[in-house]
Amino acid sequence: MELKQDALLAGAMRASFDCIIVIDEAGLVVDWNPASEHTFGFSKEEAIGRSVAELIIPPEHHDAHRSGLKRYVAGGESRILNQRMRLEACRSDGSRLPVEIAVTEVDVDGQRIRVKLAELDGVIVNANPEYDDVVAAADRLHRPVKAVLAQATAAAQTARKNASAPD
Repeated sequence: MELKQDALLAGAMRASFDCIIVIDEAGLVVDWNPASEHTFGFSKEEAIGRSVAELIIPPEHHDAHRSGLKRYVAGGESRILNQRMRLEACRSDGSRLPVEIAVTEVDVDGQRIRVKLAELDGVIVNANPEYDDVVAAADRLHRPVKAVLAQATAAAQTARKNASAPD
């Protein structure tokens, strides 16, 4: 059953049109889906093991990201966890794009894994604020599905890693 669930989660992550980026407590990428590859221009192989700040966060925000992550890992409060934020992100070519992110936390064997879901910030939403209620309602409908997918994916990857680790 676990292998079937892993296959379903992997398929859903590959099929997602939203960017799903999983980072560890050090801020290093542990998973990067095809939508992230397409949007940000880094292959999964290029992204895994690198700092998320180095990949997609504008340089002028690197220090704030690092200090916030350090505070959070030390037991402090997160200012971005469990809420949606509109930000600017960078692509591999240095160009920037507006994104909307949601960050959630998954506890996997005592390590807090952070899952970032990034969506392109829609032109309709920016140009027509009257649609924000419709967008918010649609978001409420699919947010739980994304959260479950992200949590299950992170847990499955950690379980596989632990199963392959020598005793």
